[in-house]
Amino acid sequence: MHPSRPDAPANDSMSRGLAAGAPADQTTVRRSNLALVLRHVSGHGPCSRSAIAVATGLNKTTVTSLVSESQARGLVKEAGPQHAGSVGRPGVALVLDGSRVGALGVEVNADYIAAMATDPAGVVVERALSDPASIEIRHPATGMTGRT
Repeated sequence: MHPSRPDAPANDSMSRGLAAGAPADQTTVRRSNLALVLRHVSGHGPCSRSAIAVATGLNKTTVTSLVSESQARGLVKEAGPQHAGSVGRPGVALVLDGSRVGALGVEVNADYIAAMATDPAGVVVERALSDPASIEIRHPATGMTGRT
Protein backbone atom coordinates (compact mmCIF):
# COMPACT_ATOMS: atom_id res chain seq x y z
CA MET A 1 0.00 0.00 0.00
CA HIS A 2 1.39 3.37 -0.95
CA PRO A 3 1.91 5.71 2.07
CA SER A 4 0.41 8.71 0.27
CA ARG A 5 -2.95 6.99 -0.17
CA PRO A 6 -5.60 8.01 2.39
CA ASP A 7 -6.35 4.38 3.27
CA ALA A 8 -2.67 3.54 3.79
CA PRO A 9 -1.68 2.54 7.34
CA ALA A 10 -0.03 5.30 9.33
CA ASN A 11 3.70 4.76 9.72
CA ASP A 12 4.65 7.62 12.00
CA SER A 13 5.80 6.98 15.56
CA MET A 14 2.86 8.82 17.14
CA SER A 15 0.30 6.52 15.48
CA ARG A 16 2.11 3.53 17.03
CA GLY A 17 1.91 5.02 20.53
CA LEU A 18 5.60 5.95 20.63
CA ALA A 19 7.14 9.25 21.59
CA ALA A 20 8.45 11.12 18.57
CA GLY A 21 11.97 9.96 17.76
CA ALA A 22 11.95 7.14 20.32
CA PRO A 23 13.29 3.83 19.02
CA ALA A 24 10.85 0.92 18.98
CA ASP A 25 11.86 -2.38 20.50
CA GLN A 26 10.85 -5.73 18.99
CA THR A 27 7.87 -6.16 21.34
CA THR A 28 6.49 -2.74 20.45
CA VAL A 29 6.86 -3.39 16.72
CA ARG A 30 5.20 -6.80 17.01
CA ARG A 31 2.32 -5.35 19.05
CA SER A 32 1.85 -2.60 16.48
CA ASN A 33 1.89 -5.11 13.61
CA LEU A 34 -0.57 -7.37 15.45
CA ALA A 35 -2.94 -4.42 15.88
CA LEU A 36 -2.51 -3.58 12.19
CA VAL A 37 -3.48 -7.12 11.16
CA LEU A 38 -6.48 -7.19 13.51
CA ARG A 39 -7.69 -3.79 12.28
CA HIS A 40 -7.44 -5.02 8.70
CA VAL A 41 -9.44 -8.19 9.40
CA SER A 42 -12.00 -6.16 11.36
CA GLY A 43 -12.38 -3.50 8.69
CA HIS A 44 -12.26 -5.66 5.57
CA GLY A 45 -14.15 -8.78 6.61
CA PRO A 46 -13.04 -12.23 5.54
CA CYS A 47 -9.59 -11.99 3.99
CA SER A 48 -6.63 -14.27 3.38
CA ARG A 49 -3.16 -14.00 4.90
CA SER A 50 -1.82 -13.03 1.51
CA ALA A 51 -4.41 -10.23 1.12
CA ILE A 52 -3.46 -8.94 4.58
CA ALA A 53 0.23 -8.94 3.59
CA VAL A 54 -0.48 -6.98 0.41
CA ALA A 55 -2.79 -4.46 2.12
CA THR A 56 -0.57 -3.83 5.16
CA GLY A 57 2.83 -4.04 3.50
CA LEU A 58 3.96 -6.70 5.97
CA ASN A 59 5.98 -9.73 4.92
CA LYS A 60 3.84 -12.88 4.35
CA THR A 61 5.88 -14.79 6.94
CA THR A 62 5.26 -12.03 9.48
CA VAL A 63 1.53 -12.07 8.75
CA THR A 64 1.43 -15.88 9.15
CA SER A 65 3.19 -15.59 12.52
CA LEU A 66 0.87 -12.80 13.70
CA VAL A 67 -2.23 -14.72 12.57
CA SER A 68 -1.02 -17.82 14.44
CA GLU A 69 -0.61 -15.74 17.60
CA SER A 70 -4.04 -14.19 17.08
CA GLN A 71 -5.60 -17.63 16.65
CA ALA A 72 -3.93 -18.89 19.83
CA ARG A 73 -5.37 -15.90 21.71
CA GLY A 74 -8.85 -16.50 20.29
CA LEU A 75 -8.90 -13.25 18.30
CA VAL A 76 -9.24 -14.63 14.75
CA LYS A 77 -10.37 -17.89 13.23
CA GLU A 78 -10.31 -19.50 9.82
CA ALA A 79 -13.62 -19.30 7.98
CA GLY A 80 -12.84 -21.66 5.11
CA PRO A 81 -11.39 -21.36 1.61
CA GLN A 82 -11.63 -18.04 -0.13
CA HIS A 83 -12.28 -18.38 -3.86
CA ALA A 84 -11.37 -15.04 -5.43
CA GLY A 85 -11.40 -16.27 -9.02
CA SER A 86 -7.65 -16.62 -9.15
CA VAL A 87 -5.54 -19.52 -10.31
CA GLY A 88 -3.90 -21.79 -7.74
CA ARG A 89 -4.72 -22.92 -4.28
CA PRO A 90 -7.41 -20.76 -2.66
CA GLY A 91 -6.45 -18.73 0.39
CA VAL A 92 -8.06 -19.43 3.75
CA ALA A 93 -10.39 -16.62 4.82
CA LEU A 94 -9.80 -15.15 8.28
CA VAL A 95 -12.46 -13.48 10.42
CA LEU A 96 -12.58 -12.06 13.93
CA ASP A 97 -13.41 -14.71 16.53
CA GLY A 98 -15.67 -13.52 19.32
CA SER A 99 -16.10 -16.88 21.02
CA ARG A 100 -13.41 -16.38 23.70
CA VAL A 101 -12.83 -12.64 23.98
CA GLY A 102 -14.88 -9.48 24.00
CA ALA A 103 -15.35 -6.20 25.77
CA LEU A 104 -17.53 -5.20 28.68
CA GLY A 105 -18.78 -1.69 29.41
CA VAL A 106 -20.50 -0.71 32.64
CA GLU A 107 -22.21 2.57 33.51
CA VAL A 108 -22.86 3.20 37.19
CA ASN A 109 -25.44 5.92 37.67
CA ALA A 110 -27.26 7.18 40.75
CA ASP A 111 -30.51 5.61 39.49
CA TYR A 112 -29.36 2.51 37.60
CA ILE A 113 -26.51 0.32 36.51
CA ALA A 114 -26.19 -0.54 32.83
CA ALA A 115 -23.87 -3.08 31.23
CA MET A 116 -23.11 -4.03 27.66
CA ALA A 117 -20.93 -6.80 26.20
CA THR A 118 -19.54 -6.78 22.66
CA ASP A 119 -17.56 -9.14 20.48
CA PRO A 120 -14.17 -8.04 19.06
CA ALA A 121 -15.89 -6.44 16.06
CA GLY A 122 -17.92 -4.20 18.38
CA VAL A 123 -21.22 -6.01 17.82
CA VAL A 124 -23.34 -5.88 20.97
CA VAL A 125 -24.01 -9.43 22.19
CA GLU A 126 -25.69 -8.62 25.51
CA ARG A 127 -27.23 -5.64 27.32
CA ALA A 128 -28.48 -5.37 30.87
CA LEU A 129 -30.12 -2.58 32.84
CA SER A 130 -30.74 -2.87 36.56
CA ASP A 131 -34.07 -2.16 38.16
CA PRO A 132 -33.51 0.95 40.30
CA ALA A 133 -35.54 -0.59 43.14
CA SER A 134 -33.16 -3.55 43.32
CA ILE A 135 -29.99 -1.54 43.83
CA GLU A 136 -28.68 -2.02 47.33
CA ILE A 137 -25.77 0.00 48.63
CA ARG A 138 -23.50 -1.21 51.45
CA HIS A 139 -21.14 1.12 53.24
CA PRO A 140 -17.71 -0.61 53.21
CA ALA A 141 -16.66 0.60 56.67
CA THR A 142 -19.87 0.15 58.65
CA GLY A 143 -21.55 -2.60 56.64
CA MET A 144 -24.84 -0.70 56.81
CA THR A 145 -27.08 -1.19 53.80
CA GLY A 146 -29.71 0.93 52.15
CA ARG A 147 -31.73 1.14 48.99
CA THR A 148 -31.65 3.95 46.48
